[in-house]
Amino acid sequence: MKHEWATLNEQESLKILRRERIMHLAGTTPDGRPLIRPLHYTLVDDDSAVIFHSAPTGEKIEAVGREVVCSVSEHIIDTPSSFTGSGPACKATALYRSVQFRGLLENVVDIAEIRRYLHDLMQTHEPDKGWHLPAEPRGVAILRVKLGEMTGKARLLQNRKAAERESMLVSLWGRGEESDLRAIDAILETNPDTPVPPFLQAPDGCRLLCAPAPAHADQAAILLANRYWTKEDGFTVLRDAQLNCPAWLVAVADDTDELIGTIRAGSDSQRQAWILDLVVADTWRKRGLGSVLMRALLDHPRVRQTGRIGLATRDAQAFCERFGFKRDSVAASGSIRMSLKRRNQ
Repeated sequence: MKHEWATLNEQESLKILRRERIMHLAGTTPDGRPLIRPLHYTLVDDDSAVIFHSAPTGEKIEAVGREVVCSVSEHIIDTPSSFTGSGPACKATALYRSVQFRGLLENVVDIAEIRRYLHDLMQTHEPDKGWHLPAEPRGVAILRVKLGEMTGKARLLQNRKAAERESMLVSLWGRGEESDLRAIDAILETNPDTPVPPFLQAPDGCRLLCAPAPAHADQAAILLANRYWTKEDGFTVLRDAQLNCPAWLVAVADDTDELIGTIRAGSDSQRQAWILDLVVADTWRKRGLGSVLMRALLDHPRVRQTGRIGLATRDAQAFCERFGFKRDSVAASGSIRMSLKRRNQ
């Protein structure tokens, strides 16, 4: 590894392998020709091996019994040179994480193992999609590579000064593409000494995430359950509502990574947005976290340009008025509809 600062430890590398879904396998055919193929894979056996499916014949099967190299990469973003000020073209760079490991390519032949691995593979890539496993799978092979020598690498501005990283975060938030938001979270996670920019500042002991992961949707659904506006919604509805929203922010506790607050908005990014599901865990109330979440959402790239922002609440009218919302009407449910107008419609 050329730069020690870019090296990932084993747990960091495994985290990437758990999160990603596509890997590249490189090896050779029996006559020595190079072979490289993209594959859907999953980790198995307590994170000690990866498996993937294959046709019963072909180049991958012919590589069984030889050492292969597997590579998994997570391309986060390409940062333009303009984000780092004037300078040489090489200032433009790709931010990424990657893992590479070696191992022997094995053909799994035990039927029970094939069924178990096939189940794991399908559950990873098509969870709960109505598929079923035949008693004796035919027409498919399951190949396995046990994790051998493994190296992980990340380039997330670790070699830049803290002030440069903060400036990059501000530029990414300003541009506001989906990949920019993921990059902001990744840079802060990798470089904890980076000053938190104003749009993400939070009360002591917690932090905001502007690109929550699917696991956060599960936690948000639990936090939102049985609120007066969610009583008719089940776990799946609440979870998927977070995942499908164009603007969603969460707060997590620094010591446990537990989700302690969430807010989201539906938005067309130009004319209108509607704020939904602002909630803070009971143990974190009265610390200003709700205000932090609201302020950050109003500046979210999918919300900041909208001319009118609406919401409905039964019990937080005074709170919303602090952000400029005005009372409009009373809904049939008893909630007060409120709106914030930023320009003439």
